[in-house]
Amino acid sequence: AHVQQKRLSGEDDRAAFYDDVDRKIHQIWKDSDEVYGAPRITAELTERYQITLNRKTVAKRMRMMGIEGRA
Repeated sequence: AHVQQKRLSGEDDRAAFYDDVDRKIHQIWKDSDEVYGAPRITAELTERYQITLNRKTVAKRMRMMGIEGRA
């Protein structure tokens, strides 16, 4: 379900967005049995959630969370 978010300041808004994205990245990674890397997770974000991110951004979020795919 789409939840209406109260408008926050731009910075808070961004932080909240990335917080949500990080959770989704982690979920996709877990669903993949921890094998998906950034390219596959980037594609899944678009397919599942219509969230379009740069693969480099996804890779950076993954590094920050300490997760990586197994090629």
